[in-house]
Amino acid sequence: MEEALIGSVLITPDAYLDAAPLVSAEDFYLHRNRWIWEAMVRLSEHRQPLDLLLVADDLEEHSQLEEIGGRAYLISLVNQTPSAMYAVSYGEVVKEMSIRRRMLTAANNLARMAHTRDQSLDTIIGEAEKAIFGLKEDQAQNTCIFSTGFAMKMMGDVQEFFIRNGVRNYYSVSISGYHIAEAGANPISQLAFTLSNGFTFVEAYLARGMHVDDFAPNLSFFFSNGMDPEYVVIGRVARRIWARAMRERCAQVVADGRPLSVEERIEIGGSPRTLHTTIGPLHGPHGEIAGVFGISRDVTELHTLREENKRLRKQQAATAST
Repeated sequence: MEEALIGSVLITPDAYLDAAPLVSAEDFYLHRNRWIWEAMVRLSEHRQPLDLLLVADDLEEHSQLEEIGGRAYLISLVNQTPSAMYAVSYGEVVKEMSIRRRMLTAANNLARMAHTRDQSLDTIIGEAEKAIFGLKEDQAQNTCIFSTGFAMKMMGDVQEFFIRNGVRNYYSVSISGYHIAEAGANPISQLAFTLSNGFTFVEAYLARGMHVDDFAPNLSFFFSNGMDPEYVVIGRVARRIWARAMRERCAQVVADGRPLSVEERIEIGGSPRTLHTTIGPLHGPHGEIAGVFGISRDVTELHTLREENKRLRKQQAATAST
């Protein structure tokens, strides 16, 4: 597919405008194809036509023409391309294969770290989050065609591992709205898309036979924050929608309402600080207000809110018993 994509651009230079947002030079597996795409990028940046002669001249200028096989290789790409009409489809395949390679590399690295026991569990989980977050950021900027089926299976496998081994102090997934906001979504759209993604995880895990009591505590949400007035209540709205939807979708709900709560992380717009807040069934929007005005993270430390949540639940239980 790499050869077909490059051949399409050489046949119809305008195809580059359609394919360029989908792929980058790093997505090409073969070095010579990567060099050719880099040459096309340079020519495009200088507003030069992307024809075979100019691409060959640029490669020669960078001492790469002979390395790729000369002009004969460029001509062969043109001759073997079925049709330039499918440049976008070729680009999508190239991007998908690149992502799969990155996934396999990340999985192999994580497997090696897990087997050797040289790294702590915190380090391994951090590396896993970093790998997935990098792919998500690419997807949010429309530069990545993400293999959602593969990703959902992988996340389901991770959650089953957490359940099987009793891992309760880590989140198996961070359902992120931050990258959606960074891609241009307003607060309401960010909330809607993020909760929709959360419900997708719930339905996928239930379909695999997992019990909501077992996986719900391992889910967390990651929202962007800023100065828009909607951000003041985004946590409370998220909690109410999530709780109501979980009641309707899941007949299995534990007595203390844990699957109905929202474990949430807030990223403050324009600030490097991150606020960690648990918006439980009894909590208000103080965490979001702190995020909007950039108040110290001490206001919404995660463990403080959890202790308060436990205290309120004990108080409720005592009141009910009397």
